[in-house]
Amino acid sequence: MLEPYFSIPLLQASLFEGGGPLLRYVWRRHHATRLHWDFRIEANGVLYSWFFDHLPSADPRRLVRGGLMPPHDSRYMESERFIPMGGPGAGPTLVEDLGLSKPLWKNEIPQAWALHECLMEGRIPLLMKGLLLQGAYMLERSGDAWHFRKLDDEYANTAPLNWTGISAISGRTLADLIPKDMMPPQGMDWVTHLDKIRHELRQAERRDF
Repeated sequence: MLEPYFSIPLLQASLFEGGGPLLRYVWRRHHATRLHWDFRIEANGVLYSWFFDHLPSADPRRLVRGGLMPPHDSRYMESERFIPMGGPGAGPTLVEDLGLSKPLWKNEIPQAWALHECLMEGRIPLLMKGLLLQGAYMLERSGDAWHFRKLDDEYANTAPLNWTGISAISGRTLADLIPKDMMPPQGMDWVTHLDKIRHELRQAERRDF
């Protein structure tokens, strides 16, 4: 069941009034050393950031496990690009879902403050209104990990959400973001090709060391 402060009609206009502007969020598909998803909320001049190994759903019985990352530069909120090889997070990244969120704090304070207070407590209840995610969700710390799950409300559903791997902004895929000079040779997929380049870079670093 929902916590007491969720016992109000969800996503009504009055619910999002007060406490300052709503906070923008994105779910980003990102293939670095492996495929994962980055969840980011814009507040206090930065992007509060988490990574997850799987996509969230509308099913309250299912949670996805991930971890907290250092804050990111807010300029990259909706960027879709290929992060250069050799640096952190190298690989293609795009936006799969985006929208507005409201952290539910026990006191009526500005949204950005509320998010930070919830983060410090390790428990961030969110109301979300995005292209895919709707209603109440919980982002919660469990030891060194963080879990993201749907809460049981009118938007809860066991049907899968329509995650397509296609950008919600540009309609591109990760493969479309591969630079021309890094396209794989015929007969090799781009993931294998990038892994090969990463391996060669690591080997070169060891030789230089």
